[in-house]
Amino acid sequence: MNQDKAYYQNLLRHVEYTQLETVGELLQIELAIYDIRKFLQEMRQIDEYDNPRLDNLKLGLRQLRKEHEILSHEIGDLELDISHAKFMIDILSRDKDDE
Repeated sequence: MNQDKAYYQNLLRHVEYTQLETVGELLQIELAIYDIRKFLQEMRQIDEYDNPRLDNLKLGLRQLRKEHEILSHEIGDLELDISHAKFMIDILSRDKDDE
């Protein structure tokens, strides 16, 4: 049982670390999206929004939004893994206390 509990404790630490890294990436993407949207808004105000040179920027914004969606789903999956590991650690701790 101790090996099982140690496995889940190691898994929990690994998944929590991965979650922190993923949240960091997500925050960087959100900041980039904010900066691009702010710049595009400024271009609208000076009537340069339809400028063909901004097409790559708009494409990049779409790609960042897709990446944001993917990372958001990954964070949800990681939260499930964390909940599962904590649950198993709790169950294995109870089994040890019952003995």
